[in-house]
Amino acid sequence: MRWHSLGLLLLLAACSKPETPIVAAPVAPTATPSASSAPSPSAVPSASPLAKLVPAPRPGPRNPCPLTIEPGVAFGPVQLGETLADLAAAGLTVKKVSDTHAEITLTGGETLKVTLCEGKIIDIWIDDLRKAPACVAFAGTKIAPTIDRLDLEKALGGCTAAPPRIGGAFERCVDGGVYVGHGLGTFLQIRVRPKSFPFDDACEIAKDDGSPVTLTEPQKQKMLETTLLMKELSAYFHPKVPGRDPLRIVKTPLLSEHDLMMFGSNVAWIEEKEAKAGTAFFRITALVASKTKATLSFEYPIEGVRGTATFSHRFSEWRYESGEVHEK
Repeated sequence: MRWHSLGLLLLLAACSKPETPIVAAPVAPTATPSASSAPSPSAVPSASPLAKLVPAPRPGPRNPCPLTIEPGVAFGPVQLGETLADLAAAGLTVKKVSDTHAEITLTGGETLKVTLCEGKIIDIWIDDLRKAPACVAFAGTKIAPTIDRLDLEKALGGCTAAPPRIGGAFERCVDGGVYVGHGLGTFLQIRVRPKSFPFDDACEIAKDDGSPVTLTEPQKQKMLETTLLMKELSAYFHPKVPGRDPLRIVKTPLLSEHDLMMFGSNVAWIEEKEAKAGTAFFRITALVASKTKATLSFEYPIEGVRGTATFSHRFSEWRYESGEVHEK
């Protein structure tokens, strides 16, 4: 196996949960999708990002070339939000690999690959630009299969490094509408995705309509502990100032009191009536969660600041995503 092929396989594996290898799915015996390829209405909440991913009508037959990159919209003959039945009806040769993946045959036997979420296409890509038909284009300009990666990223514009992957890396371009993958060897993977969708756990997040879910006490406690350690917040605590250590947290029905250390001391949980103006205390003002996102809001009045900590539900656990602190 050549080095660029090994790098390509590693990069493809990294598109699922990191550290988890991909096992090739068996090819389905039928290559022609049916109406069953369409998403189930009950599986896609009407207020979810996935429900709002609706492609523009493209009547008539479609050709495998040109493979025009339309960031966040389409790649060649395939549009984000379409179903396999849509592609088959447009005269494309479609092979369903699994419930979540399919391939569209291109000129010369190469394939355009897609990821499905409840039957809708949410990711379109070519494994290697070097092997793709010489009809890839962007903004009216043909992209040569031999183009240098940096030149490709310059042509796309706005490319920044995405979080590291196993065996490869991605650059996020055009506000997330295009990703360029690379690794060992010279291969270049090009992916077109909805700009508002994250790279990991995209399907679950796309189906999230914001309906509230209940967090467990251990989950809420962990979120509070993580929030208190935010670098954006640490500059405001000033534990050496009298009255700041131990940290006082106002009791709240949003989560239960529990043992917690800050500045080397046990946190003091206080009643609301003890949270008097001019004294130092930390107050949780809100804690809300949906299936894939949670936000803890807080204030530290003695410093005149309010803020939020945002968490995402990825790979079956809540992970800290970002934090913000604003002075009133």
